[in-house]
Amino acid sequence: MTKRIPVWLLVGSLCVLSGCAAVFDRTYTSQMDFKGSQEIALNDTTEVVKSYAALRRVVYNMINNHLETAELLISGYSGDVVSDIASICGSANTDTAYGAYCVEYASYDLTQIVSYYEVTIHITYKYTSEELETLLNAPNHDGFSDLIVQELASGKAHTVIKVNNGSGEADAVTKLIRQACRNHPLEISYVPEVAVKVYSGNTSQRIYEIDVVQNALQQANAERLQGVSIALNTAKRSINTPNDAWTAINAARYLSGNCALSDTGSTAYDALLTGQADSEGMATAYKALCEKLEIECQVVEGQQDKTPHYWNIICIDGAYYHVDVSELRELGESSALLLNDSEKLSSCWWDLTEYPTCEGTLSYQLVTGTGE
Repeated sequence: MTKRIPVWLLVGSLCVLSGCAAVFDRTYTSQMDFKGSQEIALNDTTEVVKSYAALRRVVYNMINNHLETAELLISGYSGDVVSDIASICGSANTDTAYGAYCVEYASYDLTQIVSYYEVTIHITYKYTSEELETLLNAPNHDGFSDLIVQELASGKAHTVIKVNNGSGEADAVTKLIRQACRNHPLEISYVPEVAVKVYSGNTSQRIYEIDVVQNALQQANAERLQGVSIALNTAKRSINTPNDAWTAINAARYLSGNCALSDTGSTAYDALLTGQADSEGMATAYKALCEKLEIECQVVEGQQDKTPHYWNIICIDGAYYHVDVSELRELGESSALLLNDSEKLSSCWWDLTEYPTCEGTLSYQLVTGTGE
């Protein structure tokens, strides 16, 4: 038989049995078949949920597949159905990075019929499925760095990258982007100005939404890179390369002799083409030059006298050494080239966990056979 519930009673019931992740007005009407103590007849395709984990999985499968509506039955449930479904729908746009990025809100309609519940879940999205397909994916921050360099090099003004194992807030991501540009001086010739928004949840997954401020330097990137390439070819022809150790020393001498240390100029372009750069620009240019000379090299970000300072770590015959071109003129070659960690720690600080340990057996004096 069919029972109709008075409207005043139905409204009170729906305050408990209907929920939404956002507050909005809605008019409710309901008609339900009263089953008494009879069990519902299920077919092979009916989805029956019996636990919190299964209910949560339904909602997040909807989000991952951009489904707007799903109907299910809850029967034999081991928990508080009303509380659990309210919690799951309420956290659909905060529990995961992907949900935080793409879900506007989730709501549900819940009808109890004696021994089971009929549920309809509704999800409203911020973006279309086509828009979400443009998200890029990276396994970690190394993969993110490679992707963001590709996006910047292509002139993209807006990029969204999902990182499966990420961390940090907007400032840390901005720093990571700048580091990626330093480590790819043959692809990026400028320091990008970016606005970053980070979406996170209760896992290590992160989504980074990046807007790049369009400026003349970005638009001239290809032309500037051509100038860097010409300058590197000129430098390579001028550097004597009997072996890797001597090549590294002569490359540092060349750069120090053709670039003056300045308070500004943080790119390889500044060091190689304008002849003036700060320590970041000189370290980035030295990395570019080492790549041209086939020497493994990376830029180190650290501090000197509590201010940001940059230099390089190079690899020679499997061992690592510090090279600080910006200090070569002031301190002399023996105090700036082919240093180990203990020698560099006397004047600088850096995160030792982020860079290779430098403890090779070579030294400037040993390679050159001099005290200086």
